[in-house]
Amino acid sequence: ALPSPIATPTVNKDKSDGEPPLKKTKLESSLPPPPTSSTMNGIEILIQVIAPYRKKQPETDLDTELLENACIAMSSCISFSVPNMTAFLDAQGVELIIRCVKERVHAGGCGLKLLDFFDEDQVYKQGAERVVTASGLKFLFPIFLGNRIPKPWSTPTTPKAKREWFHSIKTQTVRIFYALALQLDDSSPEDAKARFLAKFAGEDMKYCDRLVELLFEYDERVRKAEFNFYRSSDVDESLVAEDDLALAVMEAKLKAGGDVYYRVGAITAYVAANSKKCHERILSQLHLQQSGISLIKGALIDFRSSLKNGRQKQFIDALLDLI
Repeated sequence: ALPSPIATPTVNKDKSDGEPPLKKTKLESSLPPPPTSSTMNGIEILIQVIAPYRKKQPETDLDTELLENACIAMSSCISFSVPNMTAFLDAQGVELIIRCVKERVHAGGCGLKLLDFFDEDQVYKQGAERVVTASGLKFLFPIFLGNRIPKPWSTPTTPKAKREWFHSIKTQTVRIFYALALQLDDSSPEDAKARFLAKFAGEDMKYCDRLVELLFEYDERVRKAEFNFYRSSDVDESLVAEDDLALAVMEAKLKAGGDVYYRVGAITAYVAANSKKCHERILSQLHLQQSGISLIKGALIDFRSSLKNGRQKQFIDALLDLI
């Protein structure tokens, strides 16, 4: 015999008193609870992972790995994400990293990447301005010269490890300075732009000299990489499309430090264009090496060719017009 059909119960909409509460369906039961004000977001959690190491070194390999992974994760979170970057600023993330740099601890070295605010949204401009207003220049410029480098949690046992640590710090400092040059303008609070430029114009112009020194160093690296690429027996220009060949050359340059070279060129152009005193010093240092302003322009032109249309490309175009 066929089963009898299931009867559908009738519901008295006008009567609610005394009715048993309806049971949640399986789907409704599996839904996450609504967020509450006590729920912590990911940025706050990462800040709390980094914060204990603002004045001390990690004690074990596990602690070091946790700290470095937190910095990498934070860098990924705040890149190209306005809400995450806003949360980072609200949690005083910039001040935390500057404190780590001041104390010269491991967190200061691996956290420098969190001060590289090059994106186009206004909140990244605010981040760059915060680096200046929170007294970050006081600690970043000595690092730019190779002094007061944050110490790794354990002494590197090989010369290669020492070079890699120092190179990572130097590279990241250049990236921060490039972001400051890109973001700071006359509307920045507390004369942030003027304070940044004043550092290059003061103290015997040693920071201008350092720019020229780095420019020659990385120009040589990039030129050598390009020469070695074309010299390689694996490359047959007649069998490679022009666009593919240009991309391959660009990749070889970037591996040799082209990213740093382009940014050093942009910083040098920015400083020379905004300070007559710096312009004269930079030009004199170039002449001492039997070079000239064309060295800076060459770096800018190569940099421009690697950029998509946007604020950075407009910035480079403006520098080319000024120098």
